[in-house]
Amino acid sequence: MDGLELLKQDHEKVDKLFQQIEIGGSNTQPQELFNQIYCELTIHTIIEEQVFYPALAKFPEMESLLKDAYEEHAEAKLSLGKIANLSSA
Repeated sequence: MDGLELLKQDHEKVDKLFQQIEIGGSNTQPQELFNQIYCELTIHTIIEEQVFYPALAKFPEMESLLKDAYEEHAEAKLSLGKIANLSSA
């Protein structure tokens, strides 16, 4: 499996976890689902930021896309941190 396929599978996995939270009815508690999402997104983000994005940065035409991607990651990290703090309060 190549890196792109792995990243696609990660996206699909996290999407399914979010769907489980949205529709409810899962045997898994929402906190457990959030923990899974948090772990998956953390690993996924590290792979993208340390491997995938630097490889794309070699291409000047990717500059705008990468800027947007880093901004999205920053927002996602902030949101995950806020949610993590809510669950421990």
